[in-house]
Amino acid sequence: MIKLNFDNPRPVENHLCTAALISTQHVLSAATCTNDRLSNETLILLGDRNLNNCNIYSILWWINYDAWSEFKRVPRLYFVNDISISKLLRPVEHDIVPGVLLYMPNENLEASSAQVAAWGANNHHIITPYMLTSTVRFLSNSKCQSKLTKLEKSFVLVHERFFCTNAHPYVILFRGDFGGPLIYRNRIIGINKETLPQMDGNFHPSKINIHTSIFPYRQFIEDVTSIEYNLKSVNAIIGNNVRQVNTGEFKFIVSLMKINRANSIPNEAHYCTGSLITRKDVLSCAHCLDEEELESSQVLIGSSDLRFGEMLYIYWWITYDQWGDSGGPLLSMGMVIGVNTATVPVTVKVPHPDKVNVHAGIEYYRAFILEAIGSSFVWS
Repeated sequence: MIKLNFDNPRPVENHLCTAALISTQHVLSAATCTNDRLSNETLILLGDRNLNNCNIYSILWWINYDAWSEFKRVPRLYFVNDISISKLLRPVEHDIVPGVLLYMPNENLEASSAQVAAWGANNHHIITPYMLTSTVRFLSNSKCQSKLTKLEKSFVLVHERFFCTNAHPYVILFRGDFGGPLIYRNRIIGINKETLPQMDGNFHPSKINIHTSIFPYRQFIEDVTSIEYNLKSVNAIIGNNVRQVNTGEFKFIVSLMKINRANSIPNEAHYCTGSLITRKDVLSCAHCLDEEELESSQVLIGSSDLRFGEMLYIYWWITYDQWGDSGGPLLSMGMVIGVNTATVPVTVKVPHPDKVNVHAGIEYYRAFILEAIGSSFVWS
């Protein structure tokens, strides 16, 4: 997983995290690898042990467990859930075989061996272009807890959703390794999370590798990787000469969004772009309002990132057709007999040949009209 960098496209210098292909189009990694990033600023490299020879894939969307649980209205399992899934824009080539998952509880694994494989920083803090692998051994959570508590000189709790590993001589995961898979009997059972304790010296031999077990997240993984599951992607500008907007650029451009408290993912809430043309008015296309409810829409201003900015409610909106035709005269024999009011039914999408125009007859408002056009009438 690398950041998109046109100024310096070298994969080794842009490497962020390691991840694992778990279907022909889905990638499993840590949530911390996608936090504070945009999917269209990130690429997936796979298919070779050398980062420089990998195939490059764009990301259609990604989602972490917390966002999924909010969308599905499922209570979060834990306060911290460090797991995410990305969907590739296209499936991988047929000769690339996805990894197999093993949902295994953290029981009776002590002293068993597992493998880690990743592109991580070496002893000189440099990301290696070649993927490295090593064998580690499981620690029971009680032994892991005891070792960490002794090193920290204060009690450290290791939850059952985490695996602990180490090795002799030591194997310490570091920057670039995180997000990669923990492999047991040729199957993925966890995700590299961190090394503990946080102490001086990144390669201290007593440090312990912490991995997030995929066992508690089976529902999330199976739901998101199912054929039926697909997040709507924003209808973005497509082309070769397209770039990310700089911070502070085009500050007058706004997002029209649905209000959906069951799903707060900004990319899914966005349905149209608009332009702020006064301090209170937004210009956009009329078709943006088709099938949208005023009370269920809001405007995001002040940010080029849909996750940030100020959210404002909409007081009213009007299209040109509504403004241009409504209020116009209904004529008979050259004389005004009514005022254009509406077309009904409003539930039928415009245009429709069976819709009926409705006009207000002016004869019912004779007294109002005569008084209003009289010389003594003053609006107050």
